[in-house]
Amino acid sequence: MKELVELIEASTEDLPEIYCDLDEVLVDFMRGANAAVGGDFVKIDKDERWNKVNQTKGFWANLGWKPNAKRLHDFIIKYNPHVLSAYTGRDPTSKVGKMKWLKKNANFKRGNIHLVLRSQKKDYATTDDKPNILIDDYDKNIREWEAKGGIGILHTDVGKTISELKRLGFK
Repeated sequence: MKELVELIEASTEDLPEIYCDLDEVLVDFMRGANAAVGGDFVKIDKDERWNKVNQTKGFWANLGWKPNAKRLHDFIIKYNPHVLSAYTGRDPTSKVGKMKWLKKNANFKRGNIHLVLRSQKKDYATTDDKPNILIDDYDKNIREWEAKGGIGILHTDVGKTISELKRLGFK
């Protein structure tokens, strides 16, 4: 029995580290953004839409979960995952707000939360030449991650993402 436990622990340690995006993976940014601007966020002038987001008290901290995202969170949390989310320079409260959201809603260890510029995400693609996994909804992030040696999962829905993680050895 002891050998089986050691084998299971060893195989878990051999799995790649998981890095999970927040916006549009776990957090329903677009629903909140559309509500903040009173319409379609992406169709409104950039300066105007970000001004409206900035004026929405607690915007980042009060966003809702994406549908079924708690299922993804609960699946990955046992593997000590990382959050890898971009903050925006267009809203000085985005970092603090995302931290508040995480503290209120999720169970990630503080040391595993990385709020970075979007262009810096790719820098986490490997650890000691071992590939890490990125779960992200933005294909450019996935392409850049894979170009740096990481394993990318383009998130379109929770079921597909969990299936891909299972294919990679996560149970």
